[in-house]
Amino acid sequence: MPRPTALHHQYGLPVISTVLADSYWLVRPGLLVTTAVLALVGGWLLRRGRAGRRALTVLAAVSVVAALALTLTPDTATRAPQFCAIQASILAGHVDWPNVMLLQPAALFKALRTRRYLPVLAATAGVSAVIEATQGALPLGRSCDTDDLVANTLGAGIGVLLAALIVLLHTRSLRRDERPGRIESVRGREAPSKR
Repeated sequence: MPRPTALHHQYGLPVISTVLADSYWLVRPGLLVTTAVLALVGGWLLRRGRAGRRALTVLAAVSVVAALALTLTPDTATRAPQFCAIQASILAGHVDWPNVMLLQPAALFKALRTRRYLPVLAATAGVSAVIEATQGALPLGRSCDTDDLVANTLGAGIGVLLAALIVLLHTRSLRRDERPGRIESVRGREAPSKR
């Protein structure tokens, strides 16, 4: 069981920031693996037609709800100041990787579903801005931080870029499968030989 810290939730359970701070050496590799798994799942669903598109919509919505639950749940163990901290530590290379990952799944799944990359990026950045403003305005025991906003938007950008890459690869695969002679071999028949 993790050691108790000031960041423990009111029920004695650690908040996610405590768990991540205690095992920070695992964060970056874990997030890379998570990103790869999300991309594989998204690519697989993209090839599943209508059912896959519905699943992408559901996963995008669940990702947003999870992000809201993680960031807007009151933390009564700490009392954060009621203002927004304006920082630029991300420019100095201090990246909060969990915040980068916070909205990445939502952006990835929604961009795969809609193929509207810039509107998805703008909407995800808007969600991040609403989260930060809410943290600064309400007495949740959390603080608003511009570094979080930048990290969330960076993660959304990574998700959108991954979606664009997956769609590009998927489209190329479909074109390759549509070439004459390829359809017969794909369906299990011998492709006509070219002599």
